[in-house]
Amino acid sequence: QEVFLAAYEGLSGFRGESAVYTWLYRIAVNKALWARRRRSSNRELALGENPAGAGDCDPGDGPAEAAARRERERLVQDAIGKLDDEHRAVVVLKDIEGLEYEEVADVLEIPVGTVKSRLHRARLELREKLQRFIRPGERRGL
Repeated sequence: QEVFLAAYEGLSGFRGESAVYTWLYRIAVNKALWARRRRSSNRELALGENPAGAGDCDPGDGPAEAAARRERERLVQDAIGKLDDEHRAVVVLKDIEGLEYEEVADVLEIPVGTVKSRLHRARLELREKLQRFIRPGERRGL
């Protein structure tokens, strides 16, 4: 709601240099970063309370599988929350929200090469943070 209110209030400042979608994402990112700085002691993801369907359970899962999935999701969310703002933003926008490199670059107002570089470094940092929790056969996506 805050994002849409800010967009409505700032509509006269929209210059049309980018898509409305990108402009709204930029407002959302700025709001999230501002909120994160304001409550810096709280280590939440800040750009989404439920990343990649966290907490969604497969109906075929038993209690042990559901608990293990929730624990993995919590570990990943904590690791993402510990990234610096620049790295967290690219991970959330690219890997969780599914934006293309060019869209992430537009939202963050940085070159595509910088997006790729930050994403690479962020993924390496996440791999390092999560290494002890990854069993040898589970290297999917990290």
